[in-house]
Amino acid sequence: MDSNGGHYSGISSRSSRKRRSSHQSNSSSDRRGFQADSQRLEENFNRMRAEFQAIKTENQDLKSKVRNLQEEQGRLHSQNRELESRIRQVEQRSTSTNSDASHSTTIPDLDQLAKEFDERFYLAESNNKECIERIDSCQQNFAKISHKTETI
Repeated sequence: MDSNGGHYSGISSRSSRKRRSSHQSNSSSDRRGFQADSQRLEENFNRMRAEFQAIKTENQDLKSKVRNLQEEQGRLHSQNRELESRIRQVEQRSTSTNSDASHSTTIPDLDQLAKEFDERFYLAESNNKECIERIDSCQQNFAKISHKTETI
């Protein structure tokens, strides 16, 4: 045969074809693996984005609740100040009057105001305690959400 040899060249072309088909199948396998990886990454990204949106919405809800609780706490403090002011006024009137007639009308008024104050003060204190607990809970939830968003 010739210097390259016809027979030799035939073997060479067969092994070359085998290498090409092997290379092509590896390439196609790589593409399928890449596509599967890409799909998993996209699914993870979409899941994380949905979680982030849910966390963001929950964060906004918690901020709104905290604002509402702070406003409620402010209203309760204002009511307490008003009641304390009324009680001081009644106490001043009762100490400034010395006649029995005015004293007898002031005492029931003072007792009623003191009773109302005690009731409202108790309600305000329990509401204040509840507000503080809610704010603490909201802050803890906010910290958890912030930690989750940082890890995302």
